[in-house]
Amino acid sequence: MNRLQRSQVAGRVFFLCVLCASVVILEGCAGNGSRMESATGGVELSLFVRDATGAEMLYDVNRDGTLSFGGGMDARLGNTTWKGAMTEEEIRQLRELLSRQEWFKAKPRSTDEPEGVLYRVSINAPQSRRRFTLKGEHESVKPVRELLEKVALRRLEGDLERLPKPSLERRP
Repeated sequence: MNRLQRSQVAGRVFFLCVLCASVVILEGCAGNGSRMESATGGVELSLFVRDATGAEMLYDVNRDGTLSFGGGMDARLGNTTWKGAMTEEEIRQLRELLSRQEWFKAKPRSTDEPEGVLYRVSINAPQSRRRFTLKGEHESVKPVRELLEKVALRRLEGDLERLPKPSLERRP
């Protein structure tokens, strides 16, 4: 290969490298825009709860506006067994609750009361990420947990619909 051919090959390789880098950069920019346009505004939340009775629950709020839930050993292992869509109102409530908590400014302090209660929180937003563990009940986490519990109860709606309806009439 002579010098001219080597120069042409090097030029083509350089062009391909620049092209690939441009695609990666543009894809990254497009990815950030889709986070902001997601149902949750780019927010993801994972909340593991162990309550005073020892019951364990895992709630995962996804960017697409769905809630995934797992309980018991599944929750402990980080697995979810149910997934359902959150309503626009529920997403609005969640975003409002999260904005009031100021978890990105300072980690809440554990109260250690009641004993055995544990929260593991992981929150990802377009501009930041935060993880923390709390021992005991905490006023900033409790309303978030209660909202997610309410949404997760939808997993039982099908079973409840199949149950016999209460009535004063006796079955033959």
